[in-house]
Amino acid sequence: IDYASMPADLATWLEPELQSEASRSARHRFLFIHVPPYGELWIDGSAALREVLVPLMETYKVDACFSGHTHAYERGYKNGVHYVVTGGGSWLDHGEEVVKEWPHFVAGGNRPVGGFEFGLVNQHMLLHVDEDGWRAECVAFNPDGSKIGVIDTFSSAGP
Repeated sequence: IDYASMPADLATWLEPELQSEASRSARHRFLFIHVPPYGELWIDGSAALREVLVPLMETYKVDACFSGHTHAYERGYKNGVHYVVTGGGSWLDHGEEVVKEWPHFVAGGNRPVGGFEFGLVNQHMLLHVDEDGWRAECVAFNPDGSKIGVIDTFSSAGP
């Protein structure tokens, strides 16, 4: 979902797309959006997305929602949907405060992940998908681009 057209996207094409035969017959459903519905570091996510988008993802069984906006790594799981903030591609949000503790968050934010306080680490996600399921890996790297390694994993098997 494009950041600039998010309100129109939510109001017009997203639900019909989730209702489509292609979506209903898909083994896995992933949604990518700029602002997270939930977050702990810097912002608590978007209340508007929690009101509109979260119920749609739960109703139409979206597996995971990947977002950015916050420059850190955070992850949670609620009502069958994984929520992943993966904004650590470059500059990190050092000095920002934890503004909300979501009970369904398990990594980053108010919890260290892979030894990194608040999830403040440069990282990217690898998503391994096959006919049986999927597995996500948060791969940390140093500012010079050298690889640190996998610091968090989760999968279609659950939280």
